Amino acid sequence: DSRYKDWFFARDYPIQQNPPNYQTCGGAEFLPKLNAANPDVRDHLLQAATYWINKFGIDGWRLDVPWKANRDFWGFFRQAVKRANPEAYIVGEIWRDPAHWLNGDNCDGIMNYPLRDYILDYCVRDHMDAEDFDHFSSRLHQVYGRSAPYQLNLLGSHDTARIRTIAGGNVRRTLLAAVAQFTSPGIPMIYYGDEIGMLGENDPDCRRCMIWNSTEWQADIHAAYHKLIWARKHHAALIHGDLIPLLVFNGVYAYQRKFNDDRVIIVLNPRGEQQQLKIALPANDTLMQTWKDLFTGKIFESSPEGLAIDTLPEMSAHILLSDGENYGKN
Repeated sequence: DSRYKDWFFARDYPIQQNPPNYQTCGGAEFLPKLNAANPDVRDHLLQAATYWINKFGIDGWRLDVPWKANRDFWGFFRQAVKRANPEAYIVGEIWRDPAHWLNGDNCDGIMNYPLRDYILDYCVRDHMDAEDFDHFSSRLHQVYGRSAPYQLNLLGSHDTARIRTIAGGNVRRTLLAAVAQFTSPGIPMIYYGDEIGMLGENDPDCRRCMIWNSTEWQADIHAAYHKLIWARKHHAALIHGDLIPLLVFNGVYAYQRKFNDDRVIIVLNPRGEQQQLKIALPANDTLMQTWKDLFTGKIFESSPEGLAIDTLPEMSAHILLSDGENYGKN
């Protein structure tokens, strides 16, 4: 007789919890599935969605397992959220079939687990060489199309092992993955504690309490994240720029991010030391120029023949900025 009976999917009555005789999420008896096709349920959820925007100014919503809800509902959800704030960001927790969610009628972006897999295979696991990484990541960006800048790029989450654990504690490989994350098209998402090198196996071990004692932090990782965040904030190319592959050679992958006059060159090398590299630049970028590495401050020179790197250390990355710009400069 409950007025809420049609808010759920009960097979029969009375209600039983073990095993549940009503539809659940993942078989969990404490997560009864809501009937989002019911207008009352829909209105209730849309009021909640807009309440937090209007009352507290939240920036958007992450949709957990959105395929569990009626697809039509997310169209109503998007309309309500965008009316409340046209700039609100809607991101879906999608592990597979991303294009289905990026047609402009539900999500702005997804949690970019496909790109995470490619970054880990290339930078951490050595399952891909540079040619593989360029091929699969480029195809993924093509699938995303115009929505590529709005994907939520991550290395770990509450559902995965932590990045430094996956890297076997290797700080160099951890930082290589972070560089690829921050310099790929999309929005970098840092899972709390990754910026200080926390460890953790798969859920629930990845959900350990934050380490607040800074003496226990991995100082190299923490400093590198500061620099990566600074570079993204100060370089529109890393936010809006096209990705232009420059060199794909065994383990070495070099590419440029370019937006108007802003250019950043990234060089990734998850494998052994390389000597006497020459990286060809786009035809309109072949003037004599000097570049400064974000991490070391080392100066490199480019000419009409290309960008010269005498020695590229093993498991290393360069983010090359126009000479004269220093990390921390306002």
